[in-house]
This record gives sequence, C-alpha cells and structure tokens, in this order.
Amino acid sequence: MFSPDGSQLASAGSDGTVRIWPALGPATPVTLHGNDSYVESVAFSPDGRRVASSHSGSNTIRVWNTTGEHDPVVLRGHDGAVWSVAFSPDGRQLASASTDGTVRFWDAGVAAGPLILRGHRGEVWTLASSADGRLLASGGVDRTVRVWRDPWLADPTLLNGNQDEVLAVAVSADGRWAATGGRDQTVRVWNARTGEVKAVLRGHTKPVFGVSFSPDGQRVASAGRDGSVRIWTLADGSPLVLHGHKSGVRAVAFSPDGQRVASAGADGTVRLWRADGMGTPTVIQDQPSGRQVWALTFSPDSKRLAVSGQDGAVRIWPSDGQGQPLSLRGHRDAVWSVDFSPDGRLLASSGQDGDGVRIWHTTTGRELVTIRGHGASIEQARFTPDGRLTTAHGDGTVRIWQCPVCGPITDVRTLAGTLVTRALTAEERNAHVFANP
Repeated sequence: MFSPDGSQLASAGSDGTVRIWPALGPATPVTLHGNDSYVESVAFSPDGRRVASSHSGSNTIRVWNTTGEHDPVVLRGHDGAVWSVAFSPDGRQLASASTDGTVRFWDAGVAAGPLILRGHRGEVWTLASSADGRLLASGGVDRTVRVWRDPWLADPTLLNGNQDEVLAVAVSADGRWAATGGRDQTVRVWNARTGEVKAVLRGHTKPVFGVSFSPDGQRVASAGRDGSVRIWTLADGSPLVLHGHKSGVRAVAFSPDGQRVASAGADGTVRLWRADGMGTPTVIQDQPSGRQVWALTFSPDSKRLAVSGQDGAVRIWPSDGQGQPLSLRGHRDAVWSVDFSPDGRLLASSGQDGDGVRIWHTTTGRELVTIRGHGASIEQARFTPDGRLTTAHGDGTVRIWQCPVCGPITDVRTLAGTLVTRALTAEERNAHVFANP
C-alpha cells in the first residue's frame, strides 16, 4: 500500500514484519517487527505518519510510527484472525475486520504519540501526581525529583537533597507537598512549588522503597528494605513503626478513606494495617513461597486492592483480605507497577517483560489494550483524572499519553455514543459495553 503522498510503500509479510519502502529509488526499508506469525494487511494514516497492521497469529492490530523509532501500540479484542484494517479519512478512527465475524471501530487517538518530558539523567524509577492531575513528580537515578505542571511547557521545579537514587515519590492530594524515599535511607518532604525542604525523616536502616501520603496530607507512610513500615506525622516528624514482614517491604499505600495502610513484602505477603497502628494486621499470601510482592494500590472507593509481584500475575483482592481475588494474566515476568483509573473501572500494569502498559477492565478481568513503551522500558504507569496515562521510563523520560477511554465512565459513554452508527443488539451490548464496577 502507498502512503497518501505516494512517497512510501508499506508491505506485509508472513515473516511477521511490516516494511516501509521509499517509493523512488533503491534503499533499505524500515523494518517493523511484530513478533507474531502473519501480517495480513497494512494501512497508512491520512497524514502518513503512522501505519496500522492486522495480525492472524495474535488476533491483534498494531499501530506503528513509520520511522521505526518507537514500539507499536497493540489493540486487542478480536477473537479471530484480523484480515484487514483501515483508517477513517480524518484519521480519528481505525476499522478492523476479523474472522470472528465482527467489524470493530477503534479510537485512533489511543495510538497517538505521547508528550515526552525530558530532563532526568538516567532511569526514572518513580512517578506520582496530584489529585487533579495537573502536577507530576518524578524521581530516579540522578538523585533528583522534578515537579512538572500542566500544560507541561515550563521547566520543572527541581528538588535536590537526596544523597543517592530516588526510589519512590508521592504527592499530597492538594499538590502542595512531595515526599520521596531513597537509597540513602531517608524520607524527605518538600514544598512542591518552592522546592523548600519541609522535613528529612530518619529511622529506616536500609533503602526506602515506597512512600504514600494520607488523604489529608498530614501523614506519610514509608516502606523499607529493613522490613518496617513507618507512618510519620509531619507536624512533629514522629513515626509509628509497624513490624511484621519477614523481609524487606517493597511498597506501601494509604487507603483513600485514610483508615488503613497496605504494605507489600518481599516475603510474598500483603499486610493490611489500621492507620492508627492498633490491632493485628490482616495478612494476604499473594505470592508463592520465595517470590516477592512488588506493588499494590487501593481502588478509589477503598473496597479493592490490586497487587502485583514476581509471578507475573495481577490480582484484585477485596480490601478486607476476605474472599478470592480476580486474577489478571498476560504478563510474562514480574509486574512492578499497578494503578486504578480514577473511577476504578480500569487498571494499568507494567513490568519486567518489557511488553508495555496493559489496560484491564477491573470487573471482568479482560485486557483491553496494550500501550507499548516506545523504545524504552516502563518503570511505572499512573492514570490522571482527566483521561490520560503517565509513564516513567528507563531512558530518563516521563511520557503523557492521551487515552480518552481511560477517563470517567460518563465521558467514555458520551464518546462511544458519537462513534456508534446504529443501535447495538443485546449480544453486542453484553460483549462490548461493560457495566459499572
């Protein structure tokens, strides 16, 4: 297929590749590797900057940058081989036809390139946002925290002071404070606007892997490799120290209602503590013996807890620790980042397999889409309230993705209403319209 301006030609092959050739003169093509059996068809976007390919081995669609500089976005949903794909004339939609008997329309905006924030020197390990999504804080190998503000055009506020790598960052709900945990064994709290240090909290005897603000911003919970969870009162810097994990603690999270604190251990357990430290924690054995829990997060209503770890699965547990979890499987290695969307409908996960960010429906457990890392490992992924996805990368960048389907369900339904061309049958509604969680 020729590009709209006739300058390029895209070909699809049984070797699993798409090749972009110059239309005039001999030259080496740009080769896009799909890593999965046959490529059945290709289509250029109207502006010629992207090409979509349909696949019969994985029943997927991939949307590529024609320069070959980035990994593709992978669209999943068909239950059979995808034979053909085409962009709409305005480039806003993508249509696909499959042996499952359906034609599906996709929001091509999901496959658009991200806004890239640059400045860190080395890997960015951690990322957090304010409750309104207009402030982002990132930290990593270069020992700095950078505070970015919407519309992301100005230079970030730089927070210096950590004596070693920044391993965790949190932002208070109102965006006033930023907290970090570091390899230097401290928890540090800054004024996120001025960069002024509010407190340096010492007590952990090994690196601090996780930090989390209470909903009112008056306390910070921290997780340490020394096996302790500490809940610090910012007014006086005093800690409540919680012991129970048999080895290091990888992550910590306050519940949105402020009543509980969850901790993830290298001993394979999740512990649910009362935030006042009273009583005995509830213990969830999430990982098989000898495997670590890497990450956890509460749902916005505090009723569910998403947990990920070394076994490659993501599990959504009742937050009281009672009952069986919903298991989400698809990652091929440890999963080190999970985050609920603001309305709790969706969950984003990323991990060591380098297979991008996976977006799941939290009621059915169905994987909806994979957004790839565009050439760089994804260390963390976080939703924002306005329907965007933010990611921290091993190449030192922070990226902001447009994701209209990640916004509030009322907005998603309104968007869907503009795209549907006829009334859905009962069977189609059951297959494609999800109920509220």
